Amino acid sequence: MGSETFAVPALGHDFTGEVNPLNNGTHNFKCSREGCTAVGIMKEVTVDEETKTVPEENGTVDCTTEIEANKATCTTKAKCDVCGAEYGPEPKHTLEHVDEVKAQCGVPGVKEHWVCTVESCGAMFDVKEDGSVDLEKPITDTVLPAIEGDHVKSDIWVLVGLDGAPYNCLQPGKRVKKCTKCQAILESEDVEAAAAHSIDENQWVYEAADGSAFRCEDGGKRYHECTVCGEKRNEETVKPTTTHEDEMIDAVEATCGKPGHNAYQKCKRCGREVGKVTTDPKDHEWKEVPAKEPKCNETGNEAYYICKNCGVISRAANEANKINDILDEEGNVVKTALEQVTIAKTAHHFESYADAKPASCTLAGRTEVFRCKDCEQLAIVVAEAGEDTYEIDGTIYKDIASLDDAKTEPLGHNWYEDKEEDSVGYVKPTCSQKGSFVKFCLRCDKKETVEIPALEHVKDEPVKDAEGNPVVGAATCEEPAFEKWTCQNCHEEFKVYSTQPALGHVWGDTKVSASPASCTQKATIGYKCDRCGAFKDLEEVGELLPHTFETVVEPADCTHDGKSYKRCTTCNLVQDEVVIKGEHVDTDPKDGYCDRCGVYISCDHICHKTDGFSKFIWFILNVWNQFLGINQTCKCGELHYVKSGSIVVPD
Repeated sequence: MGSETFAVPALGHDFTGEVNPLNNGTHNFKCSREGCTAVGIMKEVTVDEETKTVPEENGTVDCTTEIEANKATCTTKAKCDVCGAEYGPEPKHTLEHVDEVKAQCGVPGVKEHWVCTVESCGAMFDVKEDGSVDLEKPITDTVLPAIEGDHVKSDIWVLVGLDGAPYNCLQPGKRVKKCTKCQAILESEDVEAAAAHSIDENQWVYEAADGSAFRCEDGGKRYHECTVCGEKRNEETVKPTTTHEDEMIDAVEATCGKPGHNAYQKCKRCGREVGKVTTDPKDHEWKEVPAKEPKCNETGNEAYYICKNCGVISRAANEANKINDILDEEGNVVKTALEQVTIAKTAHHFESYADAKPASCTLAGRTEVFRCKDCEQLAIVVAEAGEDTYEIDGTIYKDIASLDDAKTEPLGHNWYEDKEEDSVGYVKPTCSQKGSFVKFCLRCDKKETVEIPALEHVKDEPVKDAEGNPVVGAATCEEPAFEKWTCQNCHEEFKVYSTQPALGHVWGDTKVSASPASCTQKATIGYKCDRCGAFKDLEEVGELLPHTFETVVEPADCTHDGKSYKRCTTCNLVQDEVVIKGEHVDTDPKDGYCDRCGVYISCDHICHKTDGFSKFIWFILNVWNQFLGINQTCKCGELHYVKSGSIVVPD
């Protein structure tokens, strides 16, 4: 027999074999058929309303990550759960700058640093000199040790602006007293805005051009300054001169604790002093205060000494035995030096002075009043100790200024409500008129009338429409049928409901669609009332619809980062956010300025060169600069050397 050739159709690829990572955020699969090296994916297609799975050679799918251990972190990329390849943007920290919090007395502070705000990270980094983050210097401790000891409150008020702003006379502010050790605010008072600055047009303030101390020989500048907030006005240039503008300073006599000086000349511009001789502080001039026994109306004191000039108190006539105020942990005065040598008053010797009087419903009463036999101080007895009370022989007393202070509040009425219809003063309520009854006090003869709400309506005539038909309402699923009537008492219209109940809902036998699906809410189905369209027993079905994303780009500029991301046009969900680094652009490195914003960003001076020959030449030049005292600072502001003479050697 002869042979025949039959055409056998190709099997087609079966891309369900080994996964094939592409390392670009996608992957596909090898064909599982023996001997085939093709790669691709199996995808669903719809042909003639029939869904089929067909191979797509060289097709790819995006890498995805659901396993927690494979998700991206601040230091690692995401890892695909299927192909195991890394994908996505380069890992980076989400950093936030943390300002320094100064340490206070007994309270630790916080170092200035940067911290990653990602909850699972929290890494902290040191700060460079320019305030930017130093990613090469991770840190673990940001605590500034607390300053030892208690607060020491300054006696000087300092004016400050609101919310940390500098104080300005023309704006509201505060005046504060600070701790001399840690500068914590221990006392604060509000300060209202002034109408104008406090500036003396005849009083100039002199400074050198660089803001340092003024010297007539070098010249500089002068300006008027507000004596309250330091606002500067009317600045002028002052030329160098060898002639000083001297004024005579009067002599000041030394006092205890403060030095004095003779009369001398002082330049009003630069402060040069001629002929000044300082005298040492004087010794205290002590006055003895003898001991005094206390009385019930007068405190006593221990023997002590007080300086007649400055008021310092001491237990002996010398500085060594000086008594200091006692302060608490916050620097507040707990007990003054004078209070420490003061002896409290003695106890009163009370006897009854005015009898107690009971209070009535409307009139005040009075508690019993006592008077001291020695000083005639009035007092009352109270049940509990308080801020202004004291105890004598187990009884708690409180001082009063007069008998009026011993008054007690009226008791108030004890009402009985007589609601019996046959009682005097009872008025029966109707639907058009409120009723009333009389209440009286069981303690006194006070009486008052109390209102009773009106009653419900009584049917009179049915309400009719324009055609003479009674106005009725058909029953609904949730409301019974009703008729409208007028009230025979008040003639107002009101509804009279049928004794038959509402119709009730007519629920379908099967659940039907109640609401469509969206990207945030699944579709719902429920039983629908055939009469009114209401639903019950709602349940979610199906899946959420896919998000409809649009790409949004927020461009970066020289000083602010931008970002790009995908945003759902339906629910505003944001995905795949990528930071666009904001930075300066300089297409002409010679000028060193940003093309977009004009900020100076680089310097071409030889001091910044990194090759060995340039660094050697700069070393020689910089030594010469130091010898001559010139070129201390680069045009970009970087310091070439310090005036101490140490040589700055290039790295």
